[in-house]
Amino acid sequence: MRHRFRSPARLAVVPLGYADGVPRRLGELGADVLIGGVRRPMRGVVTMDQLVVEVTDGPEVAVGDEVVLIGRQGDEEITTGEWAEMLGTISYEIVCGFGPRLPRRHLTRISHGAGFVDGWADRPAGGEPDPSGGGGS
Repeated sequence: MRHRFRSPARLAVVPLGYADGVPRRLGELGADVLIGGVRRPMRGVVTMDQLVVEVTDGPEVAVGDEVVLIGRQGDEEITTGEWAEMLGTISYEIVCGFGPRLPRRHLTRISHGAGFVDGWADRPAGGEPDPSGGGGS
């Protein structure tokens, strides 16, 4: 790990890395992930199969908590544009780099006649839309 801490810190290891399309430099740049609806900074270098997140401040985290790299959790959101700006590239390069091991949740437009779009619904990859907004991974 290349990050030097000035005081004791709590860290969480996330089983995703550059083999999944997470750019290596994001850890050194302190890019955030979302855990429990709270932004948490990556620390050190993203390795092939894991990244490290500092969880010193904020609510406790536990094994099995959902970690969002790109998307919304609670009131917070991280976009591909945010990562692209940090890396000096474009959003499409970020999205195209995501590997097949990375879980995806597709969103589908829900329309109720006359061409009006009433909202979005989760859809499991290859599945039918779930109008309740639940399901999908």
